[in-house]
Amino acid sequence: MIRLIVVGKVKEQYTAQWLAEYEKRLGAFFRLEITELREATLEQESEAILHLLKEEYVIVLGSQGKQMTSALFAQTLKPLLLGNVIFVIGSDKGVHQAVVKRANLVLSFGLMTFTHQIARILLMEQVYRACMILHGRAYHK
Repeated sequence: MIRLIVVGKVKEQYTAQWLAEYEKRLGAFFRLEITELREATLEQESEAILHLLKEEYVIVLGSQGKQMTSALFAQTLKPLLLGNVIFVIGSDKGVHQAVVKRANLVLSFGLMTFTHQIARILLMEQVYRACMILHGRAYHK
């Protein structure tokens, strides 16, 4: 199972449609659970996120994280998909250092800053791409 913890709600209908499409596609590979948290102070967001984390492998999205190719990301996810993995996307304030410390991996999509909604779409697409790579399907090409 993959859990996605995000701070903030999807606001635009077109963003919701993209996300719904990737949720549907990912459903062929594993169960996906999404928890949306309300925006608050960075400390309050941190408390809410940490409260939801158990013993799972946690990947936090952050600009200072590790950058990977899609193929390396797929190989990184491969053993994790046998258990539970949680992805965390913070608000426009970022992610509190306490959450970063709890992370097993901090992942970056590059040095540019993205809205949490765009980051969410990018993450869903890359997880889907990783599944296609791992299953030898042509989507990646």
